[in-house]
Amino acid sequence: MAILYNNVGMIPVWLIGSNFSAWGAALMPYLCIQIVNLLEEKKNPYHWQVVTLIFAIVANIHLLSFILLALAFCPFLFLSFIRTTNKGLFILGLVKSALWGIGLTGTIWGCFLLVYRTNKISSPGTFDLAGATIHLSPKGVALKDFLIAVAILFLLQILLAIITFKLNINNFYITFVGTLFLLLATNWLINWSTVQKIFPGLGSSFQFPFRFTIVFYALFMLGLAYSSQLLFKNTKYGKWIYTISIALVTIFAYQETFSWVQRTSSQTNSVMIYSPKSKVFNEQQVEAFGNKPGQLFRYYLNIKPDYLPVTNKKLNPNDVRDLYEKFIKDDYIKYQHRVLKNGSLELKWNSSKKEKITLPLIMYQQSELIVNGKRLTHLQKTEIGNPVVQSKIGVNNAILSFRVPLWFNLLIVVNFASWILFIATFCFKRK
Repeated sequence: MAILYNNVGMIPVWLIGSNFSAWGAALMPYLCIQIVNLLEEKKNPYHWQVVTLIFAIVANIHLLSFILLALAFCPFLFLSFIRTTNKGLFILGLVKSALWGIGLTGTIWGCFLLVYRTNKISSPGTFDLAGATIHLSPKGVALKDFLIAVAILFLLQILLAIITFKLNINNFYITFVGTLFLLLATNWLINWSTVQKIFPGLGSSFQFPFRFTIVFYALFMLGLAYSSQLLFKNTKYGKWIYTISIALVTIFAYQETFSWVQRTSSQTNSVMIYSPKSKVFNEQQVEAFGNKPGQLFRYYLNIKPDYLPVTNKKLNPNDVRDLYEKFIKDDYIKYQHRVLKNGSLELKWNSSKKEKITLPLIMYQQSELIVNGKRLTHLQKTEIGNPVVQSKIGVNNAILSFRVPLWFNLLIVVNFASWILFIATFCFKRK
């Protein structure tokens, strides 16, 4: 089942796309262990230290995965609270999780407070939600593809969960919640086109309903484990049929993942570099850069300008992208860039005359700019925060820095101390 889990859903996507939802999927099985504790234990079902650690790690890696894992955990948390014989201890554990969680993830929320409170921030690119749902596929294993062989195994799991309802109701609960998340990843339960019309912001904030599968696949595997346990104990031949079925699906999924990665890898013998004039480097040219570390990246520029400061909230992501290409992508190569020891960014350029120019820099409200030794306070900016400055004849110099307030530095100290103390108490109490 572990091998099968690693070859479906979001985890294989990390191999070629570095999609951070894969980390949510990778950590979800650890949360499943805690879901089992919630369902199986009565006196002390909520192991607050482990749960806090899992959520703190996920929050620091990928915030959207944190939200999805929290949504998956809540139904079982509520059910366990109803069942437990020690509700006071349960509530105390929740309070401890909340307090420690603030300390362990404080810098994340502090960043939101620091940047969003004083800046208008552009959204990431907008996607068609309905076009990013999963569908049955005879071969595909990741992203929008739901492998037919896995779907058949899932239908078998639903059937077994219903049949064995009286023998193990927890298996039914797990399968039910898992099925709900699967349906949320499709257009069958929710019309995502209608949802996007009502809440257009979801197209840029959530983007892909297939992300719900990071919860579904983990709960599906947990349900399979429960069903196999029942079959192994109560049937003579059922365990063999079940084991062989899972093994065959696992082999098939692995082969499809391997073929998918192999096909993708075979297409990477050339590199497309996005620069003022897009260039394609063949394999030999890319290898030549090996003797000059970093040279290849002089031609590269990220053209997905997410979370830029904007002066006009009505700008859609495509407008922001166009402005980014105009003021950054097409001009940055004309300047010399250098990162100073204090983290500031230095820009140098030559000018043949005195003129106003738009620098390929981005300024937030907390940014400071020094041009030719003079700190500029009242700046003209473009709609995405590019400073417009007066250049002089000859060599010009600009230094961009970001002012971090004292309270945020203190928050970093609290966050660091919280991790040290939490790990220390975690290890001590577990011993």
